[in-house]
Amino acid sequence: GVTWPYAPAWQAGARLDYINARGWLVGLEATVLGERFHDPANTREVSGHALLHLRVEYRDGLHRNYFLRLANLTDREAETFEGFPQAGRTALVGLQHRF
Repeated sequence: GVTWPYAPAWQAGARLDYINARGWLVGLEATVLGERFHDPANTREVSGHALLHLRVEYRDGLHRNYFLRLANLTDREAETFEGFPQAGRTALVGLQHRF
């Protein structure tokens, strides 16, 4: 009658991308995770959460992408593991190169 620790009863996600012919991509991603238990005896719960992320990317040819990712746009508090909160709103800028 117990469930695995950190295995939520449900989770959902959605992603919407817009790509134009000039190489620009704008994407919005939502992730929702239900409550789950922290321990094998199912006595301590970790709360569920919903997060929203934005990605803007410029594809410069076949091999190079420049991107900006804004994670947790709503700056919600979320825990993946009990006692270890995820970062709030964050930004990541980078270059992706494929060979």
